[in-house]
Amino acid sequence: MEVNQAAWQRLKTAGALNPPLDVARIETLLVEPLDVGGRFVRYRFPRQRASRLFEALRRLDELPVDQLSPLDLRKELITLPGIGPKTASWIVRNWTGTDAVAILDVHVIRAGQMMGLFPERVRLPRDYATLEARFLDFATALRVPASYLDALMWREMRALTT
Repeated sequence: MEVNQAAWQRLKTAGALNPPLDVARIETLLVEPLDVGGRFVRYRFPRQRASRLFEALRRLDELPVDQLSPLDLRKELITLPGIGPKTASWIVRNWTGTDAVAILDVHVIRAGQMMGLFPERVRLPRDYATLEARFLDFATALRVPASYLDALMWREMRALTT
């Protein structure tokens, strides 16, 4: 997460996310080591990520984002290169504030497995919709917004594993 935030901040500060987009410039910015909490880290797969980000930003510019329901927006985002259901759900949650999606990363999935909410064997992205439905039903049963529940589970499980 911290590496991705550092990469995003570098791209944003450099104006590389604004039109006109330049895939070579994005790649150059991602190749340079990133300062993450005082240590320098190389961003993984900078060429591939630059290409995917370039294509996603280009296509997003053509998408009527504000006219789509959160679930329809997620469906569209999943068609973009390099964006799976977790990333699409994260974008939708942060863009719209909806609790109709769950952000199921490794930490939330492990917590769900520990409590018996999710099976021990999970195949992502294939199982994402099934796991998400279980998670959303669980949040509803607890009368807790999905956004609070997945954030809490993520934070606590991340703290246990770091």
